[in-house]
Amino acid sequence: MEAKYSRVILFPEDLQYFSGGGFRTNYRLYNDIRNKFGLDKKVRITIYHVRDYFNISLEDVIHGVFKTTM
Repeated sequence: MEAKYSRVILFPEDLQYFSGGGFRTNYRLYNDIRNKFGLDKKVRITIYHVRDYFNISLEDVIHGVFKTTM
């Protein structure tokens, strides 16, 4: 199966699909995910962190972040 996304690392604005809020809401969610996994402030979260945080499939994360279908 060929990957249909170009990156694994996410930024706060990539979480818009999951939060439904603005930049501040996305940033808070980003920090909540980072804190849950004990990541340093300079470490970026990945699609795998989002998958585990929301307990959803990787395909759902990819669809939400990259707006693609697998």
